[in-house]
Amino acid sequence: MRANAPATILAILPEILLLSLGILVLIVDPFWKKDEKRRAGLGWLMAVGLLVIFAASIFLALSLIHISEPTR
Repeated sequence: MRANAPATILAILPEILLLSLGILVLIVDPFWKKDEKRRAGLGWLMAVGLLVIFAASIFLALSLIHISEPTR
């Protein structure tokens, strides 16, 4: 059971990253200036974070497929 632990961690890593991004936005939001121009930066922070998490998810999915292929 111990040998499968890294694959399990990699499987839930996108959810962990998404949770971390949400917590970061909730922490930064009260300290962000209330200007509308500066407030848009929070949306961009979330958008860039989501794109990074999406790219990491694709990369991890491809690496998990490569790891799980049988060796010849």
